[in-house]
Amino acid sequence: MSRKASVSSILADAISRQEQELLAHLRTASPIWDLIEYHLGWGDTEGAPKARPGKKVRPLLCLLVNQALGGEVGSVLPIAAGLELLHNAALVFDDIQDSGTLRRGRPALWRICGVPQAMNAGVAVQAMVTVAATQASTAGLPPERALAAAEELGLCTLRLCEGQFQDLSFQAGSRPSIDDYMRMCGAKTASLLGSSAYLGALAAGRDDVAEAARRLGYHLGMYLQIEDDVAGIWGDSAAMGKVPADLESRKKTLPLLYIFQLDDAPPEVASLAARFFSPEALSPDEMQLLRKYALDLGGRAYAEEMAGFHRDLSRRALEELGVGRSELLVMLDEIAESLLVTV
Repeated sequence: MSRKASVSSILADAISRQEQELLAHLRTASPIWDLIEYHLGWGDTEGAPKARPGKKVRPLLCLLVNQALGGEVGSVLPIAAGLELLHNAALVFDDIQDSGTLRRGRPALWRICGVPQAMNAGVAVQAMVTVAATQASTAGLPPERALAAAEELGLCTLRLCEGQFQDLSFQAGSRPSIDDYMRMCGAKTASLLGSSAYLGALAAGRDDVAEAARRLGYHLGMYLQIEDDVAGIWGDSAAMGKVPADLESRKKTLPLLYIFQLDDAPPEVASLAARFFSPEALSPDEMQLLRKYALDLGGRAYAEEMAGFHRDLSRRALEELGVGRSELLVMLDEIAESLLVTV
């Protein structure tokens, strides 16, 4: 194990311990805690195996930025745990709304306990975010910064809800423009990574670079999401651990939206777009044609260009932090690489 990987592993373990200590502090005899532990990957229910551990990218980003800016790990750990809990709360509802049956290699929570109780557990996990934030002041974070962190977590939750609203409206049959889609990605995916980096700077007392840190995380999130759009059509099944299924599920992603808005596209593309936005399933031949047109007409090239644009903006924001290429921040590239097919 490299030293960088070791540092990352140590931080991830610290985050997990913080989450488990919080759960132990809050747990009662109510069976809802069994559902919460199951969703977080700490417990089994009905014979289901333990979940694969999450990568904890959001809290890790928070801690990496915090450490690079001279912060104290102990005082920011409750905030980092809150970020991971916020992400997990969103996943409960995301699985329900998308009818996702698997989460981290085992049945999604709603498949175990039904939609009503899964929603109840999701609200409980969201409430744990607030409790985690309030614990920051007792862990050594100045009270005014703990309060500001709690506010940021709340605002981030609202941005996530806005992004999910847009995403669900797309699934309901609306035809989003590229600008619509980028706004949705910014709210649903990139905003949480932006808040993660921002909170790391806030907890370190570095208000002078907090917004640069937010841009670092935000553009990293946009980069990862757009790369995931490419992988969802042309990805390597072995590397992804699943078959690329964005065409089969008619997911509205950047390479497709690009070719659908071309004025000079062949007439067949307009026909395929009409089928794509209809409720009926696409045939294998239609999916193959869409894949071909998205490649030949520049959809993939455009997406990769936009991914590179956001990657460059993320690195520019990193330079604004004024910390150089410190050992901890070099790990950001490794984190991004590990996420490219699993965002």
